[in-house]
Amino acid sequence: MKELMCKYDPQVHFNHKKPMTTTDQKYLIEFYGKVPVSELCLSLGRTYKAITEMACSLRKQGKIKGKGDL
Repeated sequence: MKELMCKYDPQVHFNHKKPMTTTDQKYLIEFYGKVPVSELCLSLGRTYKAITEMACSLRKQGKIKGKGDL
């Protein structure tokens, strides 16, 4: 099933353009891949692109396992 990306809304994306906190990163590490990105967007108050870019960065650091990783 394809994820829906919603448009930017200041009421929903309340952390837009703010730096990602370590708490946000820990939450993303714990739930990325288990919870749909659209739900992570609502939980963290960030856009779809911000969530996926941070997940990519954390994957490169080895903190999140990728699709091919065991």
